[in-house]
Amino acid sequence: MKWKPDYLYYIIFTLCFAGFQFLEDCIRVNYQGNNDVVVYFLGITPNFLPAVGLPAAFILIISELSKNNSNKLVKENQHFLAIVISQIGLIGWEIQQVIAPYGTFDWNDILWTIIGGGVFYLIWKSMPINNNKENNTANNG
Repeated sequence: MKWKPDYLYYIIFTLCFAGFQFLEDCIRVNYQGNNDVVVYFLGITPNFLPAVGLPAAFILIISELSKNNSNKLVKENQHFLAIVISQIGLIGWEIQQVIAPYGTFDWNDILWTIIGGGVFYLIWKSMPINNNKENNTANNG
């Protein structure tokens, strides 16, 4: 079986959301220490991980939906579309916490959401789906 770039994105999505869930359900609720650095990272990691994992899922979805689409703009910019959709949703979720009854709005969460989007962009630059599919098609055909 040949390695496909799609597998990387499935792995990223799975690891990010498994890590998010483990952090929320096991680590954060049981942490009894008062180390400010640990508390800070326990606070921002639930924003950082989805900011990397969601675009991975969206890029797979967009790639699949645009296979038969002749729109070159969507195919060439699917990574930006995946990041923008994710950032709008995650930052919107953080902002809505201002009015939520038990919300905990934090500017650091927004910052680390944006950093997570940047990390995903770097991952995509190292192994884009679109270019490899076109190269494989050109080499096989």
